[in-house]
Amino acid sequence: MENGNFPTSRDIYLEVNGRKLAVVEGYKAHSARESHYVEAFGSAEPVGTVPGKPSILWSFPESMPARAR
Repeated sequence: MENGNFPTSRDIYLEVNGRKLAVVEGYKAHSARESHYVEAFGSAEPVGTVPGKPSILWSFPESMPARAR
């Protein structure tokens, strides 16, 4: 980042297989993980939880094609 710690449009881009595809104005990331309860016979309350697989959703509100190298 050339401008201190503040990212500019030159710093945020989509890259696939080492090739810049698009410059983005910004992005949002949402991460979630589902847990499953473990129940025991004769118990009214769950006795524990088992962590599930995490999922990540990326969204790019606006983007424009990157210039060819």
